[in-house]
Parts: sequence; C-alpha cells; structure tokens
Amino acid sequence: MSTVQQSISNLTTLKSDFTYKELKKQCILRGIEFEEATSSSFPHLSSWLLAHRFDDENKDSLYKYDLWIEKQLHEQGKDYLIHNSLRLSFINDGSAEPKPEETKDIKKPKKKRVKRTKNKQGLFSGTKKAYTFELTLAEKPFKTILRRVLKRFPDAREKSVKIWYNKAKKTM
Repeated sequence: MSTVQQSISNLTTLKSDFTYKELKKQCILRGIEFEEATSSSFPHLSSWLLAHRFDDENKDSLYKYDLWIEKQLHEQGKDYLIHNSLRLSFINDGSAEPKPEETKDIKKPKKKRVKRTKNKQGLFSGTKKAYTFELTLAEKPFKTILRRVLKRFPDAREKSVKIWYNKAKKTM
C-alpha cells in the first residue's frame, strides 16, 4: 500500500499525515467539484476523500483547478494572491504543467581596462601628482603650478599640491 493510500486510510483513525493543502489536492485528483473543494473544511474533505478513495486519479484536474482559482481571484480583483508557488500543481512530478524554460542572462562585454603607464619619476601618468611633478621639473613657480593643477583637476587640494611640489623640488 502506498504512503498516500496509507494516509487516506489513517483518516478514519485521525492519524493521517495530510495537511489541508494535501487533502484538498487528493480530493481534486479524485474529482471533487472545484467550488466544493474551495469552500470545504478539513473534516468535510476527509469524509469526501474516504468515500471516493478508490476513484481514479486525474492528474490534469490539478492544473485545471489552478486555472479556475486564478480566474476567480482575477475576477475578484485579488491578483496579488496569484503566484506560481501557491498553485496545487506547483510541485511538478512530470504530469502537471511543464516548467517554463529557463532563460540565461546575456553577458555584457567587459570594458577593457586602460593599462596605466609610469613616467620617469615612477608615478602613474595622468594623475595630479604626476602633473605637479612635471610642472615642477619644468621650473614653473608654485602659483602657476597650483593654478594649472586646479584648472585640470578641480578636486585637487592646495595642501597636497604644495607637498608634491616640495617633494619634486627635493628630487631635482
């Protein structure tokens, strides 16, 4: 005897392992009317199932019930209650609705990183510090260097430019 048949037989002794959802599922498989299944309590469904436990199971009825209940919810304006995980045929044993094909995400091409090069002083070219060193080595006065660095890099700080200027002076 299968575990489902055993659980159905245990309904008479109140030792069944069925949850309300599983009980409703078994009743729908055996042909209970959809409205009756929706409005019935656990005792009513269990007595109905005991009376019809030897009826043939119709696997398509779960899918039809899910469509019917979704239509009812849609008509009542309760679309927020419609979700695949709430369907009775959600756990797919191969006989219910087939799973939709999974779509793979399209990978975006990666941006190639520009290789950073170092100048003669060992600094990365195109930086505030490198520009300060370059102007200092060209023997420009500090005020000119500060003005040019701030013009090219508005987020530069005067204190940092002064430190780099003094460091460049020492290396000369």
